[in-house]
Amino acid sequence: MSVQVSDSIFTNSTNVTINILDSNDNPPVVQDYSYTNITENDNSVVGKLVTVRLPIFELNC
Repeated sequence: MSVQVSDSIFTNSTNVTINILDSNDNPPVVQDYSYTNITENDNSVVGKLVTVRLPIFELNC
């Protein structure tokens, strides 16, 4: 995914990769997710924010 930040003077962006490793035989579980529009001052949509909640499992390694 690409992430861009700005402070109204400077803008910078970078690419972020998230790797999720399967550590057991259980299928992935998603508790909740939501999408939020990111808007400018004139309410024009310039991006989306995705929030994903996952349960916390205790790992027995």
